[in-house]
Amino acid sequence: MVRFSGFTAEDFDAYSPEKWRSNVFNLNRLMVKQKLEHIAPTLLNGVIDAMEVPGGTLTFGLSSEHPDLWNNHEVKQQHLYFLRPEEERTALFSRVSRARSMGSLLDQPSPYLEHVHLAVTIAQQGLQVRVCIMPEATVDRENVVLKIRDPWQQSELTSLLNDLAQRFTISVAGNPHVEASTAIEALSDSETHSVGQPRQLGKADIPILNVARDLDRGDPDIQSDRILDILQSDLHALIPLYRFIEWRRDNDHVELGKELKQEQEVRLRKGLEKNDPVRITDGLWAGKTGKVQAIEARGQVKVLVGTLTVQVKADDLQRIS
Repeated sequence: MVRFSGFTAEDFDAYSPEKWRSNVFNLNRLMVKQKLEHIAPTLLNGVIDAMEVPGGTLTFGLSSEHPDLWNNHEVKQQHLYFLRPEEERTALFSRVSRARSMGSLLDQPSPYLEHVHLAVTIAQQGLQVRVCIMPEATVDRENVVLKIRDPWQQSELTSLLNDLAQRFTISVAGNPHVEASTAIEALSDSETHSVGQPRQLGKADIPILNVARDLDRGDPDIQSDRILDILQSDLHALIPLYRFIEWRRDNDHVELGKELKQEQEVRLRKGLEKNDPVRITDGLWAGKTGKVQAIEARGQVKVLVGTLTVQVKADDLQRIS
């Protein structure tokens, strides 16, 4: 296991309000960021193991330690977040961004805002471990809204939240200490705010749903190697809720899998249609011309060359007039 001696008072003081907008303290915050980065692989491996899904995976990221455009020139907190891998985020990007204006995309580009995520956050007052849905996480939000229309699924979410409430605080739209039934009602109510559209909450950094445990900076465990086990345990406890919310192909309540498959097929076919005249640009038949007969899966195209039908990758074809 990685060696880690905990967080110090100086680490928390790097995020006091008078320092939020100052570049003078970038080095102090960078040192905190490096501590989070040091423990990230250990926490990530533990999270993946807790998911108990063959081949299941997440990735981690870290927020910026210096004031910039992406944090409104204020570093109030430092985040270590766990979320779906970059290739999956890329696949979902068009759906996530479709409902958002260009201005909002530029103002809030951080990937953890657009996806349900697990996070460890350090601020002046201490540490927080959480699972969170931000307003920009439109796919995951829509998925859980549609999922809990099923009474059995709603009961399952109620059970998850009630179990977590023994140890974590449930917050909805910035209102803390709500009950499971209130959280579910708030999620269901997002239908009236146009599912797939970010809800206007007044502040972009207010989660729609936040289930978190706060650890005070004065807790002796935070300043010792025991904090790593505590963080690991809290993240493990949050995994079932994360899995319940997260959109994925085996948890698809918005039929997004079909949409993504169609988009992939469009990309693979390179704009080719049946009967298009084409020239083969690579391979055994390079230089030959023919006519598209059929477009198959994975970008394979059947081309009639003279009296022969050959199979060629769409990448190796050029449409001609």
